[in-house]
Amino acid sequence: MIGHRPVTTARPPPLSKRAARSATIKVCRSSASVCPNKTASLNNHRLPSLYVFNAASLAKPHAIENLSVELEYCNTDIAIISETHFKEKHIDSVISIPGYVLYRRDRKKRRGGGVAVYVRSSIPSSMWNASNDDPTYELLWVEAGCVIVGALYHPPRTQYSQQSLLDYIEQAVDDLSKQFPHSVIVLAGDMNQLADNGIIEQTGLIPIVFQPTRQSNILDRIYVSDTCYSTVRVVKSMVKSDHHAVVAYHDTDNTTITRVRRTLTYRKRTPTQHALFLAHIATLNFDADDNEKSVQRNFDDFYETLLGLLEAFYPERTITVSNRDPDFITADIKRKLRRKNRLMRAARVEEASALAIQIAKDITRRNARSLNKLQASSNMKEVFDS
Repeated sequence: MIGHRPVTTARPPPLSKRAARSATIKVCRSSASVCPNKTASLNNHRLPSLYVFNAASLAKPHAIENLSVELEYCNTDIAIISETHFKEKHIDSVISIPGYVLYRRDRKKRRGGGVAVYVRSSIPSSMWNASNDDPTYELLWVEAGCVIVGALYHPPRTQYSQQSLLDYIEQAVDDLSKQFPHSVIVLAGDMNQLADNGIIEQTGLIPIVFQPTRQSNILDRIYVSDTCYSTVRVVKSMVKSDHHAVVAYHDTDNTTITRVRRTLTYRKRTPTQHALFLAHIATLNFDADDNEKSVQRNFDDFYETLLGLLEAFYPERTITVSNRDPDFITADIKRKLRRKNRLMRAARVEEASALAIQIAKDITRRNARSLNKLQASSNMKEVFDS
């Protein structure tokens, strides 16, 4: 760069101790991104996709089922959930999701709160405890492959100061940087009014969420030590909550998980199809003109006409499901989920959000019908036993 600024030998003012440490961490993060060892580590291990969401209680009815569907069709490797509302009475076998390993940190002696991390079972993972671990803070660290994930929930009303939490996070990030120098550090969750600049200055982590997640506020955030997640979107979740979910993917993500697929057939039914069908059959005459035909022949002709109408207005379609799909996923729900993902990838967020609400209602109704069938069968068994 060439300019007309006069040459000066004046030195810049010295930095404070905290600012100097923050600047050092930032320089280390930038240089680490081109470090040969770290580059080799990231190339050998697929960076897991992230899903960050404030569920406003996973203990409510059908929340776990809806979350499992959401994780499956967002192709999520690591889900960071805040405000789980889990307590000791909620055993892991009830709140776990097939294909994922659950790590949780519940709030003690107070209602609400809590964080949880769901890690895909194909990724080696373990919980990491900080040297200065303090149960006052709702912060859970999990080592998952080449990523160290911190799930944080900072409630609006706290029993600690923001500065003490920032110091606690800073100490944990420093320890992780020393113990795992070639791993990507991720801090995510619902941080409410926690200062964004404070996290950046004290930890050197980089924010990657810039869209509102609750009304006009960016409450659910993701901070990373390396800008490896280039695709970040805010979407409407199928779990009932006033927060939106955040999904993050790596561009070179290539899933190699083996699936067993099978094909299902279904017929799409929409109000438009119903209207066209009713308008057409109003013009038809089903009276038998030929009385010489037998009853069976007239019935065969009538049945053939109905099949023709069915194929014309409600054609049969096929869709593929895999062994990773939950048992309550039908062909129609699968079709809607795929359309929701297409809308999300096309940045048509409003249409995708409306469809997500409809899918959640369909899953809830199907689960309710299944539960009623189980109760009816158990009642019949009791009657026969008696």
